[in-house]
Amino acid sequence: MALVLNRTFRGLGVIRTLFLLPLVATPTATSVIWLIMMEPSIGILNHFLEVVGLPRSLWVAGDTSVVPSLVWINAWHGVPFVMLILLAGLRSLPTEPFEAARIDGASKIQEFFQITLPLLKGAIVVAMLFRAIDTLKVFDAIWIMTAGGPGRRSETLHIYSYLTAFEFYDLGYGSAVILVFMVIILIISAVLIRLRQRAWL
Repeated sequence: MALVLNRTFRGLGVIRTLFLLPLVATPTATSVIWLIMMEPSIGILNHFLEVVGLPRSLWVAGDTSVVPSLVWINAWHGVPFVMLILLAGLRSLPTEPFEAARIDGASKIQEFFQITLPLLKGAIVVAMLFRAIDTLKVFDAIWIMTAGGPGRRSETLHIYSYLTAFEFYDLGYGSAVILVFMVIILIISAVLIRLRQRAWL
């Protein structure tokens, strides 16, 4: 998508704005909207499924569909940010390698895999770092839509820690869970930062 938006064509500004809308919307508001759209009996998404001849889904209310549904919502909210980083990376690429490749008769596919992708490694790792941290710390959207349910299918460490501390009043254990979670985030961040440093060497 970043490659498409890096081109110049009519209506580019409008398309960019539409793709960036999920980025500026608050997770709380969008979670409520998605919850209404995914309502099993009257939700508009099930209506669309019926129109195209597909079976209805329980979405976030189903044991097997809750995690894919939450992943989809998280991706919808986070992809514009990744696209923004990659678009900035594309805009900063030097033009000389591409001009040399065209003179040598390289195809667009060869340009992408042999020039664009290697030069974008740094931006890709940065995008992965931000998205990994952002995904790991998601709480509000999951709490609003499922509160960790159905059952405990969508319960994350954040929700588990919250329930432990404030529902079962075990503040010590809840705090310990968050500390462990923080260590996990630090390890993942360190790995991704190391990958970024290698990508920029």
